[in-house]
Amino acid sequence: MKVSRDKLKSLLKRRVRAAGINWGDLDRQACQIIVFGSYALSVNTCDSDLDILCIGVGKRYKSSKLHIIWIPEQRTHSQQWLGSELATHIAAYGVWIKGENNWAYQTKPGRKTIERKKNNILSRLDAAQRHWDDLLPKFQAGQLTKLRRDLQRYQMMQRGKAPAPKPLLDTEWRQHDVCDGWAALLSNRSEVARRIKKFLVTRKISKLAKTF
Repeated sequence: MKVSRDKLKSLLKRRVRAAGINWGDLDRQACQIIVFGSYALSVNTCDSDLDILCIGVGKRYKSSKLHIIWIPEQRTHSQQWLGSELATHIAAYGVWIKGENNWAYQTKPGRKTIERKKNNILSRLDAAQRHWDDLLPKFQAGQLTKLRRDLQRYQMMQRGKAPAPKPLLDTEWRQHDVCDGWAALLSNRSEVARRIKKFLVTRKISKLAKTF
């Protein structure tokens, strides 16, 4: 459920000022300010950062509490941007706290975006395979969680849906037994599924390897 613009704007002002950023300057530079991610849906946790897209020219900022992304106004109408993972996510879940939505209507990710997501998953998988034995168990679990979320988003995008924020992915995941959840995610014969299955079996990751 989306929260009110006023509450989000008040929270954003506090986070911006706490980060040492001048709110007046940011407000003048951006013709649109959009909250996306977990706060936009009121599913944030104590560890969530506040994700903001600003349309205009400004400096990107990233901390544990605040993430500001800038894109120029002319880019918002390009097909490359409109079919991107971020743009389709914002079209589905974003909350405008300044300006009006005059571009975010397409929630179906483009073919190149889906292919890029696939390649990102395979790159993450390759890195995990190389460094798995050097990771402590809690970091191994963290890598599996990131891999699982990426795979969930990838499959949503393949179905023509916008990728969901982490809390929604995790809520859906908790409705299943872990092994059943992985079995469902990897039930197709795609390259991504095949390589992840091989990784889980080769590394003998807990009960998951017995699922396949």
